[in-house]
Amino acid sequence: MRIATFNMENLFSRPNAMSDDPDIDSSDVLKDFQKLNMLIQYKTYTVAVKEELLALIDKHGVKAPRPKTIRLHEVREKLVVAPQNGAMRIDIDGRDDWVGWFDLIRRDVSWKATYNTARVIDLIRPDILLAVEVEDRLAMQRFHDQVLASNFPESSYPFNVLIDGNDERGIDIGLYSRYPIVSVRTHIDERDESGSPLFSRDCPEFEIALRGGRTLIVLGNHFKSKGYGQPAATAAKRLRQARRVCDLARDAIERSDLVLVAGDLNDTPDSPPLKALRNGIELKDISAHPKYEGRVPTYGGSQSLNNKIDYLLMSPALYDTVSRGAVEISGVYAPIAGAPFPDLSRKQDQASDHGLLWADVDL
Repeated sequence: MRIATFNMENLFSRPNAMSDDPDIDSSDVLKDFQKLNMLIQYKTYTVAVKEELLALIDKHGVKAPRPKTIRLHEVREKLVVAPQNGAMRIDIDGRDDWVGWFDLIRRDVSWKATYNTARVIDLIRPDILLAVEVEDRLAMQRFHDQVLASNFPESSYPFNVLIDGNDERGIDIGLYSRYPIVSVRTHIDERDESGSPLFSRDCPEFEIALRGGRTLIVLGNHFKSKGYGQPAATAAKRLRQARRVCDLARDAIERSDLVLVAGDLNDTPDSPPLKALRNGIELKDISAHPKYEGRVPTYGGSQSLNNKIDYLLMSPALYDTVSRGAVEISGVYAPIAGAPFPDLSRKQDQASDHGLLWADVDL
């Protein structure tokens, strides 16, 4: 059996704020987007709140005829009054006075990028594939039916599942499987000390039925990114997430000796979050296995261990069955680092800037 994790960077559409457009400061847009949605939750809109809302709306051209990154939805009543000959203003007094929200404007992923994602999957053909950064379950199904299975029939999957997580950008965690998925447990409602969602996306637990009555439990993860927010705050968030995943993995091992913690953990093997994840529980990294082949970094083309952020962490019983493992970067546009697909000539068409990390296990 072959198991894998792959950060796909969305299948069909992706927020403009997360694109490679040099005119967009992704970190700034995403920070302000989060701030806008926080401000509109206030029960009372003070003068200071209204001024901050209007400043951010103006900064990002939200009320322009064709906003580029952030859109305002006003379903009942108006948050912003924008007369033709006058300054924008907010007349309502709080959250209960209107229904609406801000969301991120999306653009289509190039067809070549979507097709290259399928090519990478077909090249490795995992039996169980954790899909990180996918829009929703319907997108997973469309990708499977219209791209993967139609072009590469031998790489089709009879089962897939995804529960929408906490990320408003539409980057969720799903699973493709050739074995029945018998249960799914979500942790989207867990909160940290501040009352915020603990998991940036989710930590779904997928229970997969194997031959002979055994089960494999996969804990899918996509920890808080280093790229958006203050470094100390994002590191602290990853540490909280890792400690909780450690608890969940310990509980999972009580139910099955075959447990896999997989996904994009957004940190290096020697980081405090990765150490905390393995504190008091024996989870072994596929890249440390004697049968692992080739490069260890999983992100981009660099050989630096700072670019190892995707993981397959295994319980001892699962690790003992490994016969082979590697990371596949043919879909990454990094010509200096290796051998991308011969027709992959520009970054916009890469499958992802992450490689597909995989392992063969004898179960």
